[in-house]
Amino acid sequence: MLSLCFIGCANKNNPKNPENVFMDIGNNAKASKNIPLAIQAYKNAHIAAPEKIEAPLALGDISQDIGSYAKAEKYYNQVLEIDNKSEKALLSLARNKILLKKYDSAISSYQRIPASDHNINVLSNLGILLDLAGLHENAQDCYRKGLAQDKNNTVLANNLAISLLNDDKLNEAHSYLKAAAAIPKSHKIISKNLDLIEDYLYSLQGEVSDSDKEKLKTDLTKKINNNQERIVLSKDSIFVSKKLCAMPNVNEKITRV
Repeated sequence: MLSLCFIGCANKNNPKNPENVFMDIGNNAKASKNIPLAIQAYKNAHIAAPEKIEAPLALGDISQDIGSYAKAEKYYNQVLEIDNKSEKALLSLARNKILLKKYDSAISSYQRIPASDHNINVLSNLGILLDLAGLHENAQDCYRKGLAQDKNNTVLANNLAISLLNDDKLNEAHSYLKAAAAIPKSHKIISKNLDLIEDYLYSLQGEVSDSDKEKLKTDLTKKINNNQERIVLSKDSIFVSKKLCAMPNVNEKITRV
């Protein structure tokens, strides 16, 4: 009954383009939190224009918003069947994979985005996931590409530094943090991480045994990992915490901005 009513309304208002009418109904229903109406409207929009990606993308987003991650994945894959290079679908699918704790699949989704479309958020998110998978050099490559787009991005600089630290490149990590801390309005975690590394370097002055050096380094890693509490996902970026760090076969835990 609801579907028939929609078709009648669409034909009356805009017989040449019912898909737009259905999308408007769905968007308005979603804004007013009438989720069942929004879902039905988007489904009818997809029926009206099965060759377009807007309706299944909207269905994926609304399914993700209400926690129906399996359904969201189905809709994002429908989008990719229509346009296998859709950045919106690939980004949303990657986010959905993380919510489903399918981290390897999330990496694959990011890697499917054409390199020419790799904006800072894509590079940062992919770098974080690669780091957590232990692929530090690949992660560092992502952060450096992001910094080439925005040299003053302190989030990328911090994440690159922590990646370098976990890759036993302490001096390079120190250099990146020091430069990032000098940028006005840099994130507070940067100065905190910098202080931790500089305290560690200061403690190495004088005669220090190899065993003590190793102990100090372990202590540094623990302190840097100590601030992680939760994972928060936005539409464009990932902020990493213990939940995401608890990936299978991953030992290191990385403090991120």
